[in-house]
Amino acid sequence: PARCRHCSSSMQRGSLRVHEEVLCPRAPVVCAAEDCGCRWTGLRAEQDLHEPGCVWVVVKGQIGSLRETFEGQIRELKVSHANSELTLKGQIRELKLSHASSEEERKKSEEKQNKLHN
Repeated sequence: PARCRHCSSSMQRGSLRVHEEVLCPRAPVVCAAEDCGCRWTGLRAEQDLHEPGCVWVVVKGQIGSLRETFEGQIRELKVSHANSELTLKGQIRELKLSHASSEEERKKSEEKQNKLHN
């Protein structure tokens, strides 16, 4: 048997992790709206008392779909940016090759002109 470090309940070792991380009423937890700004921490047993009156939970519910939309748009912009960057790198490479080729042609032309004038 194993003991919960929060509530001292005795249980099978295989059940301990789930008990402590999900079920234990004495385990320390944060508010479900922590990612939106709520700084409340307390015991899991108190979480159900805190969250219904938490303004951050209400805000999270209201902005949740907007957040998902923006996160989706941000992902799309990152992909678009990466594709644009690849395109630009390819164009720069082509311009450098074209420039090198033009420069080579210019030198050949100059050499021909010099031979004709000498």
